[in-house]
Amino acid sequence: MDYLLQHENDQFSIYDHHVRLLCELQKLFVDFGKKYRKTVANYIPKKKSVSTFDTKLTYKSVLADSVTSFLDFGTSFENYGAELLKSVITPLKSEYDRERKVADKVIADYARHSNHREREKKRLEDTWRAHVNALKEKQKAETVSTLAQSDPNISQEERLKAQSNLSIKNDAFVATQQTYAAEMREFNDNQRHYFTHSLCTLIAELEMLDRQRSKMTQELLLKCSDLSESLSKQLSDSAQSLRNTVSRIDPEADCRAVLEARKTDYHFPVDLPFLNLAQCTQATLENQSALVNLMLGTSNGFAAKGNAEKVSKGIHNLFGKSKTQTSDGNVLQTPFIAGIGYKPVKETDMTVIQLNDRIKTLKDNLDKVTRAITATQRLLDSYVQNPSLGNQRESEETIAKLQRQTFSLSELISKLESRYTSMGGDKALADAQSSLECTNPYAISNPTDKPLRPTSMPKRDTLSESSADELDSDVDDSGVSASQGFSSYVGQATLEYDCEGSVLQLCPELESPR
Repeated sequence: MDYLLQHENDQFSIYDHHVRLLCELQKLFVDFGKKYRKTVANYIPKKKSVSTFDTKLTYKSVLADSVTSFLDFGTSFENYGAELLKSVITPLKSEYDRERKVADKVIADYARHSNHREREKKRLEDTWRAHVNALKEKQKAETVSTLAQSDPNISQEERLKAQSNLSIKNDAFVATQQTYAAEMREFNDNQRHYFTHSLCTLIAELEMLDRQRSKMTQELLLKCSDLSESLSKQLSDSAQSLRNTVSRIDPEADCRAVLEARKTDYHFPVDLPFLNLAQCTQATLENQSALVNLMLGTSNGFAAKGNAEKVSKGIHNLFGKSKTQTSDGNVLQTPFIAGIGYKPVKETDMTVIQLNDRIKTLKDNLDKVTRAITATQRLLDSYVQNPSLGNQRESEETIAKLQRQTFSLSELISKLESRYTSMGGDKALADAQSSLECTNPYAISNPTDKPLRPTSMPKRDTLSESSADELDSDVDDSGVSASQGFSSYVGQATLEYDCEGSVLQLCPELESPR
């Protein structure tokens, strides 16, 4: 029984250890969930009016919606901790307290029965010693009586006295014998009852206690497992929700939305024309409109040659005052007179010469993109045959990007060519170049590569000639003056055509007030 009680005590130690472990885990889950949710809540964007443009941006809406999934993570841990306390820890504590009371009662009953048995044992031992002493006294009295009867020198009175003492001792012995026999029977009965009933009852109670504890613990730990599975499912659902939310991010759609929202009619600045100051009179140097006419030519495609005043006024209104022009009215403070070559420009405000240059530049860029597609396609074919050579997916994305650039460039070229045709086409270009050669020949050719005599400078190729040259692969690119100095165009166009759009647009910070 002592071994069983020691085993029960060990079981309670394990039970208590497990309950304290679950309590610490529950506290850890709740604290983590609260801290996690509070941390996420601190990064939730403050509510403000949402514009129609914001609703079109998948990246922005996804970041806002993803916060919900992160909050669900923290809430799941908090709910798990609360349910663990309610469904597992509290019943475990209650069961532990109940079993502790039952075990204490069993220990107390066992101690009571043991003490009673010890008292009966001690009383029986005392009775036995009294019975043994009575036997010794009786034997002593018998010896004295026998000596008295056999000794003739002892008087009759002494003999009677010895005989009487023997009778008393014999009666005392018989009395102690009867008492011992009665107490022995009672001790045996109690001992049989102790081992056959009391101890069995206590052992049965301990056995029932162990059985109930095992069953209860098993059920609660299975409940704990169910809660863990529920937590895992909630976390999995939150992760899947986050995955579904993030999958809505569409960078191409966002780029289209941004370009569409920031769409303007402006193109990047035209080339800065060369201003031949040697041919400028004092009156021309003091007149911004005259300088503009000298730079661009009087025949610019907006008006007839004879209406110079209207032409200069239109150009002046087009470009306005340069940002770098000082308030003292000195137009020679900057080479960007009236903002030409620096400010963005509308398609309808470009001269026929500028349109021709822009079309050539864009066609050069289109040719480069086309060659890049061909080269990338060869790489993709190699990757398909041997995947170890490179990333096939990246090559496919690169080709798709270059194809989008091709569509945008082709559309823009078609639009500019339509504008070019509406302004008179090649004839208007030839007239404008002839007019500009008379007033500012350096605006046609690079002054560092040609003589100073205007008559020796060749004319710029027409649109039809440039198109023919571009289709002829044997034409030397170095002989096409329009393709020189346009690396900035190519870089700008490449940057702008990374996203799909019908028109080449400028960033808002480059847009000039109309």
